[in-house]
Amino acid sequence: MNSKRQSWYVEPEIQTPFIALLVILVAAESIFVGWGFHAAFAAAQDWRQSQVILHFTVIMLATLLPMIALNFAVGLYCSYKIAGPLHRMRRAMEEIAEGNLDADVLAQDGDWTYSLAKDFNEMLSSLRRIIYRDYNYVRESDAILTQCQQSIKDGKGSDGEIGQTILEVKSRLSIIDAHFRKGSEGKK
Repeated sequence: MNSKRQSWYVEPEIQTPFIALLVILVAAESIFVGWGFHAAFAAAQDWRQSQVILHFTVIMLATLLPMIALNFAVGLYCSYKIAGPLHRMRRAMEEIAEGNLDADVLAQDGDWTYSLAKDFNEMLSSLRRIIYRDYNYVRESDAILTQCQQSIKDGKGSDGEIGQTILEVKSRLSIIDAHFRKGSEGKK
């Protein structure tokens, strides 16, 4: 798998609204700050008067402090819309890594990573179907081998070599079965 990203624009559902929000925010801030600077410098024509310096300072603070607060609020909102869903996805992955295959990512409408969480849940659902199908296959194989082993014990089978082969296969199947039991015990 190629680890080098081929493009900067890789996830339009996330990047497009984020870029649009930033462009609008920066444009609005530029207009507001330009207006504030213009008003501050217009008020500061005569620096010798102390009230002019105070007026200049008030205008500058009234221009910059709302921009800082707005940037903080927008940053908090954007990080919430991205980091929150990623945090939920990480928690689900940790549960899955511990053997809980029933964990899902709680995707909420409005999350910027909604489609990513939805795709993750679909992938997990496919993996569950495959794993549980294989688990059932292993259990069926174990039952068949048990019947074969009983047939050999009853004298209906062939030599001890077949019996040894069955024991080896059962041993391997029991390891797989124990792995699945461990994962299913975590759900209880």
